[in-house]
Amino acid sequence: MGNEIEQIAQQNEMSIEFMAGAPESDFDRSFADGILEDIAKQLREGADK
Repeated sequence: MGNEIEQIAQQNEMSIEFMAGAPESDFDRSFADGILEDIAKQLREGADK
């Protein structure tokens, strides 16, 4: 499952490239950063089990 989560996070980051023509107000990078933080937390918690 960790690999699937990582793939989703990578897809989110790659979407930034496709939004290059969008106005800055249309995309907030902090959302993607928050997702990555949540994934890292889940992976750390899974490693502790």
